[in-house]
Parts: sequence; C-alpha cells; structure tokens
Amino acid sequence: MNKKLFSLLLAALGCATTALAQRADNYKPTNNRYVKLTETNLPIAFINVSGKTIQREERITARLKIINNKDGKNYGDTLAHPGQKADYEGFIGLKYRGNSSFNSSDKKPYGFKTLAQTLEAGGKKEKVKLLGMGKDNDWAFLAPFSDKSMIRDVLTFELGRPYFGYTPHSRFVELVLDGTYYGIYILTERPGKGKNRLNLNDPGEDGGDLTGDYHVEIDRDDEDIYYTSAYRPLNGNGQANYSKRITYQYDDPDGDDLKEMPAATREAIDKAINDMETSFTLDNYTDPTVGYRKYINTTSFIDYLLSTEFSFNIDGYRLSTH
Repeated sequence: MNKKLFSLLLAALGCATTALAQRADNYKPTNNRYVKLTETNLPIAFINVSGKTIQREERITARLKIINNKDGKNYGDTLAHPGQKADYEGFIGLKYRGNSSFNSSDKKPYGFKTLAQTLEAGGKKEKVKLLGMGKDNDWAFLAPFSDKSMIRDVLTFELGRPYFGYTPHSRFVELVLDGTYYGIYILTERPGKGKNRLNLNDPGEDGGDLTGDYHVEIDRDDEDIYYTSAYRPLNGNGQANYSKRITYQYDDPDGDDLKEMPAATREAIDKAINDMETSFTLDNYTDPTVGYRKYINTTSFIDYLLSTEFSFNIDGYRLSTH
C-alpha cells in the first residue's frame, strides 16, 4: 500500500471515529457536520468532551465555556476573536438526560453538574452563576426539536412564574460540541434544593416524623429505589387500570441519600404519600379534618391543574410531576 493511500485511510478512519464519538441518532442541523457557527446574538456554549462518548446513566468529565459579549455579538471562532467575554469556563459532569425528550427526539438533551475538579479527581461540585441565573451546580440543556418555534418551554416557564413559588429560569444558547454545531438549546435550572431553587429545610436526624422538607415526583420506576402507589390510575370510564402503576421517585433527599438515612425516614415519606392518596378515595373526601384539604395546598393544586391543561402538557399528572 502506498503512503498516500495509507494516509487517506488514516484520515478517513479519524473522521469516522470523531463522527461516531456521539450517538449516531443525535440530530445535527445540517447534513454537513463541518458547518461552522460564525456570528450570533445568542450566547454560545462550547462543550469539549475530547471525543469521549456521552452516556445516559453515568456522567463524564467535560469542559464548558460560555461566550456572552456585552454588545450581543458572539463569535464561534474564538481564535479569530480572542478577546470575547467568557460568562463561565470550567469542568462539568455531563450526561444525556430525559426519557420522552430523549427517546422521541432526534435532538438529545443534556444534564450537567458544574464542578471544581474533574470526576476522576473526585468531582467536587461547585455552585456558579450561569448567564445571570442564581448560583447552583445542577443544570440542563433542553433540546427543542418537535417544537419548531423553540419557545414553548420558555414561554410556559414565564407564564407560570407569577403563580408558583419557583419556576426554572432559562436562556437560549447556541451549542457547539467538540467543534460540531448542534443548534439552539435552552440552558435551564433544574428544580432541586437550593437557595436559588426550592427553599427546602434540611431533614431531621431521627427520621420517622418528617422533620424538614421532602421533594418527590411521579415518574417512571427506573431508579434504584422508588415508591409504588397502593392505587392504580383510572381509565376513561373511571375504572382502575390494573395494567398500569403510579410510582414516585425521591428527589430531595434522593435515593442515594435516603440509603444513608434512618429507614424510618423513607417509611414516613411513603406513609405521607399513601395518606394523601387515600384521602381522595374517602366518601367524605371534602371533610377538612380527614379529606384532601388536610394533605394538600388546594390553591397550588388548582394552579398546577390550570397550567397543565393550558399548556397541553402531555406528561402532566403521570410523569415528571413534582
């Protein structure tokens, strides 16, 4: 084999390796993967994973740099424009995120933690401000794909903000991963415990009495530990659908933290969920001493119902319901 042909084969193999470093089904805005982002009035998020494959379950170490110039002109070529303002530059723990938004979309969303060091060095988390949003370490890049307007998530957040104690803040960005332009994403806060997120009090040390605040959500049974409701969802005729289940995931404290807490803590959380659900089934469910009013904040439930119906939230009530 002559040297020229051998060199061409090596180059082709290198291109193929780079192209397959990420999921083959992750959408790019053009068939030409060498398209370059030149100038934009949106912030630019550069993610560098050095060709490592991003996983769904386990995080990998990556570098994130967000360019956001005061004049609103941001350039994709950082060598030709070296003086640009970096809103953030540092390590992150990166993975794919989502269920429906992952499996039903050709454009894959990401979740990440901002880190003070690499995962290999211990992965100490670091709370930072991103694009003016409050300090925290838990973030996501939402991937608007089926929504061709790309504004529905952000619009829904803004419409709900006056009515809820906390609604995630978000910013549109252009995303470049290992030099490949992947299009417009939504950088957003993830709901969780924190000064700038959900104001939850720390759990008590004894457990069993639910001292403190707890955050759970109705979702899939794809975590290590979860709570399965004693009740079944209803079908269109109001009858129990025994082929389906209702499961709750533990968010704050999460499953890993619960494993290190007294068993009575998890038992108390599960009992509180069961007591609430049972109150809806009583003949005297409107009685304020034993019915649903004893267990829920009625106004916030009404606000949630209205917002879910108004926004046509197809996951409402059954998935990702906090």
